[in-house]
Amino acid sequence: MNRILVLPIAFLLIAGGACSGSAALTPRPVVSFMIDAPLCSMTLPVVFSIDKVEMGTDTFVVQLRNERLTSRTFETSVGQHVLSARSTVGYVWPEKTVTLSAGLFSRDCSRCSTAGKGLGNMFGANATYAAAPNSIWSYRVSAGYFNSDAFARPTGQIPIIVDPRDPSTKVGGAFFPLDATGAIGT
Repeated sequence: MNRILVLPIAFLLIAGGACSGSAALTPRPVVSFMIDAPLCSMTLPVVFSIDKVEMGTDTFVVQLRNERLTSRTFETSVGQHVLSARSTVGYVWPEKTVTLSAGLFSRDCSRCSTAGKGLGNMFGANATYAAAPNSIWSYRVSAGYFNSDAFARPTGQIPIIVDPRDPSTKVGGAFFPLDATGAIGT
């Protein structure tokens, strides 16, 4: 049996220039589909859908010259989606539910560890598959991935201030830890 694996890939597609004053950047997750058919050789056109809306057709080439096992990417929105695929000859693969996330955050400040590094980005994906092989047993498999650039951390010396618990004493003056590898607390 041929299987279509859904690869929710939350790449950040950033359109526009890196110039100052450019419009706000909106990250968009994308989805790729992949076929797993180790014992078959074929050329198979497949129609892909996200949330029951046909996104396009792509052709897999399996165990033949110029093998192509992964579809082109299809852009979608952040959130939960139902992904499905069907061959043009009628075979329909079970639907898969995925949750995609993506975002940008500012890391630019004058006294931070990420000064001058520009926007940070994050992305993630979760996929769930459930089935009932018979009237007694059922199962659900869930997997996920999340990645994020480093958040901005303060650098330099902690300001010396009056202790709010005891106005006769002062607190602060220590240095923030370096945003680098090394011994803990340095």
